[in-house]
Amino acid sequence: TLRLSYDDASTWSASKTLVSGEAAYSGMTILDDGRIGVLYEKGSDDTRTVNFIVCSLECLTDNWDSISP
Repeated sequence: TLRLSYDDASTWSASKTLVSGEAAYSGMTILDDGRIGVLYEKGSDDTRTVNFIVCSLECLTDNWDSISP
């Protein structure tokens, strides 16, 4: 689950489940176009894979916030 805070983590304004099941963050970054890139591990110890997913701010906030280009 990716969560968003506008007040240094005092409250969480939005959250979105990106993948279900066992998963762990390996890292996040803001891409040049403003989208959020998430590199994560998915699965159990014997079937673990490394994946990369991209999520926009609009997707995370169900379109109530956006980044102006």
